[in-house]
Amino acid sequence: MVSIAYNGMTLGTICSSHLSGWICTAYSLGGWPVSFYTYGVFGFLWLLIWATLIYETPSTDPLITKNELKYFNNTEQKANVKYTSVPWKDIFTSPAVWAVAIGYTAYDFGWYLAITEFPIFLSSILGYDARKAGFLTSVPSLVRLPVVLMSAFCADSVIRRDILSILNTRKLFVVIDLGVSSVCFIVLSQVGESVVASMLLIILIFCAFGFNPASLSTNALDLSPKYSGIIIGVVIMVSSTTGFVGPFILGELITHNNTFGQWSILFMITSAVLFFGMVFFLIFGDAEEQGWSPATDPGEMKVLLNKIESSDSAISE
Repeated sequence: MVSIAYNGMTLGTICSSHLSGWICTAYSLGGWPVSFYTYGVFGFLWLLIWATLIYETPSTDPLITKNELKYFNNTEQKANVKYTSVPWKDIFTSPAVWAVAIGYTAYDFGWYLAITEFPIFLSSILGYDARKAGFLTSVPSLVRLPVVLMSAFCADSVIRRDILSILNTRKLFVVIDLGVSSVCFIVLSQVGESVVASMLLIILIFCAFGFNPASLSTNALDLSPKYSGIIIGVVIMVSSTTGFVGPFILGELITHNNTFGQWSILFMITSAVLFFGMVFFLIFGDAEEQGWSPATDPGEMKVLLNKIESSDSAISE
């Protein structure tokens, strides 16, 4: 489910890359400022659709089928959960949470740089116009689509078959996510203005980032099913600041000297950030439910799993 949701973001990147390139060269429409208005309108329309179709509970959704409603009712856990205050101190002092935060911030630094600065790199260094740069930028995202789904399937299969533990699976995929992309950025800083080599490396970077949903993005759920939403919310809030840190660094580097050598410095900085995030997670990462997270009673979990199996059988019949 996480990988499917993330692919929605990837589809948005593909569409916006094409559309932005076309808008920026359509001077009769007003040029690049129109792209901001366009996405603003799309965002507002999406909000209207979301507000119309989202309901508080499954039972209040008029579009839900009888089988779906039966499934939700049968699999709902009826345990007496004691709602306590959020253990903020334990969360913020947990090495495992910090491992997710540092790793995800490193990932976001590379990801935001890739989707916002690669089009500029293609146009200003490799010589493509805005429309062609937009098209070329969408290619790596298109290749990333099946990688996201494949990585999620592989992670689930490895864990389900006891080939690797959950922790080792997360760490392996973090090595691919952050480690492989780090190496690619280093190589990208050394290939010069070769179009073919640069595009291949950019595609590899996007493919490596496709392993994120099966590693860092789901690790918060491993640490605390109850507080995973809070953890990942805080993590993304902090990591999103890299969306302007990367462009700021690039601006400082190329404002008066827009050369491949200056871009190489940015690529090496990005590689170092990704590598640091990987090493930090490998040292402090965890996949066990933390002591401050209220654990589910084994008996209640067994009853819940039996309900799920019964519901699946009923629906299939």
